[in-house]
Amino acid sequence: MIEIVHKTAIPKNGLGSFIRPCQRIELSYCNWGGSSKSMKEFLTKKLASIAKDSQDIEFHVYNRQGVHPLIRAFYNTGREKTICTRKMDIKQITDKIMMCRDSDGLKPRFIKQPVQSTNPSVRGVWSPFSESAKSYQVYEKK
Repeated sequence: MIEIVHKTAIPKNGLGSFIRPCQRIELSYCNWGGSSKSMKEFLTKKLASIAKDSQDIEFHVYNRQGVHPLIRAFYNTGREKTICTRKMDIKQITDKIMMCRDSDGLKPRFIKQPVQSTNPSVRGVWSPFSESAKSYQVYEKK
């Protein structure tokens, strides 16, 4: 007997849909440490509004004793990005969470050389300051 295997749709960004690359953001803080003061303040004041704006991301909050506060973002590419928020204020923590939310999770790539054309232009590079550049003259028909 032959079994039919149904293929499930592979989520891809494209026409008609957008899937955010960031799947989950974990926030950790310490109740005892002073470096977590702004993180605790952020959790009580701003986290609810950010979570409401981006409902497609899971937010996990962990209480880890004796460590600095962290933001850890997990992406659908399998990568994760960890940012220490020690000595940051609420605005900086918000900016870092937005950066994690909006980034694609890929490694930063450095382009060593600018893109150059292998076929130079037949006409050459035009410049308004060249000697042959003249303004257009409109002649009336007589």
